[in-house]
Amino acid sequence: NLAWFALATVIGVASLWLWQFVLLPYDPTKSLRGSLRAFYRRAASLADAVAVGLEDPAKATSDNDLSRSLKRVKLSRRVIESQFPGVLTPGGWTEAEIGQMKLALYATEQGLAQMVEGASKQEHLDDIPAEIRIPLVQSMRSMQEALSTGSVESFQALAADGASLQTQIRAYARTVAGEDRSQP
Repeated sequence: NLAWFALATVIGVASLWLWQFVLLPYDPTKSLRGSLRAFYRRAASLADAVAVGLEDPAKATSDNDLSRSLKRVKLSRRVIESQFPGVLTPGGWTEAEIGQMKLALYATEQGLAQMVEGASKQEHLDDIPAEIRIPLVQSMRSMQEALSTGSVESFQALAADGASLQTQIRAYARTVAGEDRSQP
C-alpha cells in the first residue's frame, strides 16, 4: 500500500508541477493587466453609451442597460482588487502603487456612476444648452478614446478637453449670471 501511495503522490505532484509551470504558467502581473484592460474597456463602452444619449436622445441606451453596464464595471473592479495580493511580491507592485490604483479605479467607477445617474434623467439632458452639450459630447468621446486605447496621448487629449470644457462651462455660467442680473 505504501508503494502505491508514494507512486500516486509522485504522479500527482509531477502533474501539478507540469501543469502549473509548463502548460499554464500563472503570472499574476499579466493576469492583473488583462483585468485592468477589461475594466477600462467596459468603462469606455459605458462612456460611449452615455455620449450617444447626449448626442441623440432618440438613440439613448435604456436605463436598465446603463445600470447593467455599470454593474459590470463594478464587478471588474472587485476582480482587480482580489488580484492585488498576487502582485504584492518582491520586485512586483508596491503598496503605494496598489493604493494609487485602488483610488483611480474607485474614482473612475464613481464618475461613471454619476454619469449614469445623470443620463438616466432625460429632463436633465434636455435642459443642457447646445453651448455646453457639444463640448460635453466631445469630452465624453475623448474619455471613451482614452479608456479604450490607454495611450498617454489620449489621456493628455482628455485632460485638455476637460480643461476646455470647464472653461466653457464657467464662461457660459458667467454669461447666464450676467443676463439674470441685467433683467429686472
